[in-house]
Amino acid sequence: MSRLEAAEQAVRRALEKDSDNAVILDHLGDILAKRGRVAEALQVWQRALKGEDEEEELDRPRGGGEDP
Repeated sequence: MSRLEAAEQAVRRALEKDSDNAVILDHLGDILAKRGRVAEALQVWQRALKGEDEEEELDRPRGGGEDP
């Protein structure tokens, strides 16, 4: 089993416990993109933008479309 496949499985297990965690979703998107599954990665990243990020670890766009 490749390291990316193992990483994907581990991240998916983490999502079973916390399916709205934006950071976990972001990591899954990264893994999927590296595995060549770009369309699926884009969907996961979109979910990450809507997900929970209590520690504000993700660099999300700010409201109003203005640059920071």
